[in-house]
Amino acid sequence: MEAALRSLLVGDAAVAILVGTRIYWNGFPQSVADPAIALYKISGAPAYTSKLPDDLENSRVQLDIRALTFASAISVFNAIKALLSGFSGDQSGITFRGIFIQSERQSRE
Repeated sequence: MEAALRSLLVGDAAVAILVGTRIYWNGFPQSVADPAIALYKISGAPAYTSKLPDDLENSRVQLDIRALTFASAISVFNAIKALLSGFSGDQSGITFRGIFIQSERQSRE
């Protein structure tokens, strides 16, 4: 799922125009330019039938956007939201049955 989600983001023209390939799992590299996106899997586990895993997973992923200006961060957020909110489909051999935004927040960390 991790590689497929990153591939989905990198492959979107609106996201790519803003961040290029600066999309990383588990934090931002120290010298990466802004804007950039960090992805964190914050929960998820495989689902099981009575005997075996069924290859389904319900994961929660947090996306952090780092940018030099608020306007830049909002532009990246809007591109991500347009792509992912309600998305279902196949990417890199993974079927996303539905991607839904559960919460949003803004901070000046």
